[in-house]
Amino acid sequence: MRPARSAALSWYQLKRDLDAEKSEATKDKQSEDMRSRNTEVAHPAVKRIRKTVGRGMVNLCADLIVHLSIQISVDITDTFFRAFQHRQRVDRCCGLFDEDSGTASVHNQTTAQLRDLVHNLSLEQLKYQELLNSFKSAFNQRMESLELSIAYAHNSQRSLISAQQRYYLQLIKSRDRDLDVLSSELTSTRLLQLDEVRNSLFDVNSSLASLSSQLAEVFAHIRRKTAQNVQLSILDVILSDQCNQSCAYSLTKLSDAIFGLKEHIKHLVSVVAFLGVLAACGLSNRVRV
Repeated sequence: MRPARSAALSWYQLKRDLDAEKSEATKDKQSEDMRSRNTEVAHPAVKRIRKTVGRGMVNLCADLIVHLSIQISVDITDTFFRAFQHRQRVDRCCGLFDEDSGTASVHNQTTAQLRDLVHNLSLEQLKYQELLNSFKSAFNQRMESLELSIAYAHNSQRSLISAQQRYYLQLIKSRDRDLDVLSSELTSTRLLQLDEVRNSLFDVNSSLASLSSQLAEVFAHIRRKTAQNVQLSILDVILSDQCNQSCAYSLTKLSDAIFGLKEHIKHLVSVVAFLGVLAACGLSNRVRV
């Protein structure tokens, strides 16, 4: 902003100098000089130098380009203002002033300042363009790296999920195999236990059958013995010629013998019941095993 401010002050000083010169010279002579110079001033093609900065092309004007902040149109000669407004060459427009006057050096200094200002602005524009290009490239690189990071994270998440799914499927399959093995073992164990129970029942039944046959033989033998004893007692009573006392004694003896046989029979029945209980207990123990 300081070069623009100094340029504005220079233009204001130039205006005052022009007013002083206009008051000294005649208006007709100045108008004729301006007309003659206007006819000589053409619209030359502006020389431009093209420079490549990064990806874009920046055009640098080698001649004076009037900045908007220094376009002062207050009481400036129309020809001079149009020359700056239409970006004509400054050196031709500067011929409007007399080189021998005291303001020629001021005008030349102002022109040099304006040229320096334009050059600085062009350099700033190049600098900003370079910064913009570098920012764009850095931003594109950051975006590419971000996209790659997102893709990598997505792939990592998918691989992790698939690995966990495979792991859990393997666990389920191994559990099913273990359950199948356990069920087969339980089935085989149950079948073996059933076979053992059936064999034990068959043994118990066979032992009970043999025991019942033995008991039947014992009862038959007891009955035979009882019948023989009764018969012998009766024969003794009939054949004996003893007195009534001896008969009573015989009857008493017979009754004692019968009572003894009954007791013996009761004892045998209790023994058979005890054997049955023992057989039942052995069967239950085998079933529990």
